[in-house]
Amino acid sequence: MGRSLAALTSSVTPEFNKPVQFFHPKTGRRYRVFRKQSEFLIEEFFLDQNRRLVYSDPRSIRYSIGSGNHARSFLVERLGRLYQAPVTFFRQAGHWDMSPGYDTEDYVGFTRQVTANCLFCHGGDLSQPAVAIGCERCHGPGKQHLAQSGGAIVNPAKLAPQLRDQVCEQCHLFGAARVTQPGRSPADYRPGEQLGAVLAIYAYDTAGTSEPTVTGHPQEMKQSVCCQKSPGKLWCGSCHEVHTKAPVAYRAKCLACHQQAHHREGDCIACHMPKRPVTESAHVAFTDHRILRRPTTDRKTEPAGAKLRLILPAELDDPVVATRNLGFAYAELASSTGREEFHRKVVETLQPLVGTSVANAAFWQTLGEAHLAAGEIAPSEAAFQKAAELDSGSAGAHYGLGYVLQLQGKLPEAIQAYRRALETDRDKAEALGNLAAAYSKLGNRDQAVKAWEAAIHLEPGNLRWRAAAESAARSLKPRSGR
Repeated sequence: MGRSLAALTSSVTPEFNKPVQFFHPKTGRRYRVFRKQSEFLIEEFFLDQNRRLVYSDPRSIRYSIGSGNHARSFLVERLGRLYQAPVTFFRQAGHWDMSPGYDTEDYVGFTRQVTANCLFCHGGDLSQPAVAIGCERCHGPGKQHLAQSGGAIVNPAKLAPQLRDQVCEQCHLFGAARVTQPGRSPADYRPGEQLGAVLAIYAYDTAGTSEPTVTGHPQEMKQSVCCQKSPGKLWCGSCHEVHTKAPVAYRAKCLACHQQAHHREGDCIACHMPKRPVTESAHVAFTDHRILRRPTTDRKTEPAGAKLRLILPAELDDPVVATRNLGFAYAELASSTGREEFHRKVVETLQPLVGTSVANAAFWQTLGEAHLAAGEIAPSEAAFQKAAELDSGSAGAHYGLGYVLQLQGKLPEAIQAYRRALETDRDKAEALGNLAAAYSKLGNRDQAVKAWEAAIHLEPGNLRWRAAAESAARSLKPRSGR
């Protein structure tokens, strides 16, 4: 955990010691990883059919994420915000490749913003991104310990089993969807308190075993007979030592309970907890924590259904809040999977809550996006309008409103909404791109070119914007007479 996030140095990131270049066939983009004196860079570039350079976008890397045991990703900074680089070094595979989630036709460039929620499980202090996870994440605030010496420090091993496990689950259990309780932040959690007061965590409600994930080990272990037959005794700390890098004798841990085990000289872990690929990446394998008595070569799974169930005991029993959380969970799945049925479930779940205390700007924003994805333009416009009224500083609400207005051909109104979005967030490239398209449709090519150029400055790799800007710029050039 002490290596979960760090500013770049030669010792921290040896992956940059050797220049690397590779091609991503799905997007046609090329990447170069290299050092320039003390600067670490990742460059994305594109060549046309004649092998001429269309654009080059080199970015200086600010931070690394991950210990490097399995993989290490990298962050760049732009206008005070952090973005994940599109390429990652995978240690198990021994090479660079696209970052998890970037290996599609959709993701281009340094466009995935890293939010405070993303950093929560990698950074110990969100106000200082270069600080890795420290003692306070598991033992509580140091200031409180200093004020009450000897009585305020939390020892997870001495907590009740459920509260003890939640200290680990704050970062190591994500489920299918993870929703922050209204008015709370993951950083509000304190070891020894109910994690459910801050987060609601959901899993697919399917009878079969779900596919293995990087952050699903606690749930897997609870499926094991070992855990179920050791009333509260088996937990993460039974095998994992977080305070030292010394190798752990896992076999001895097993034999503490299984004294009569067969093949006593064998490797218990290799047979009963084998490595399995995870859904997040094709290049990473993690330990199967189900501790199967007779492991099979292939892990049998059932297709994920369209229904969710709560797997983290929630402190809040309010049915309105619980329904709101479920709707937001379906929205998270709709975004990550693109499955149309989840957009419909968002609408079905949240619509009955209109007029309740949870119907704030984020509620209407989520409902508007679901209506839009379902092709329901009129209710989507009404929802975005409500979100913008409740939070005039929400760039997302103004952008969503502009988008649905543009779909309906209400271009002057759409332009006004996009400009309001950009007043709040001048870094919102998609608003600039759509603003340019609206200007172009109205015949205002000069303003269109300016907006496209501003958008391309933020996202150099958007080839569609480049083609549109070049076409509009050509139309502005006076034709020479004969």
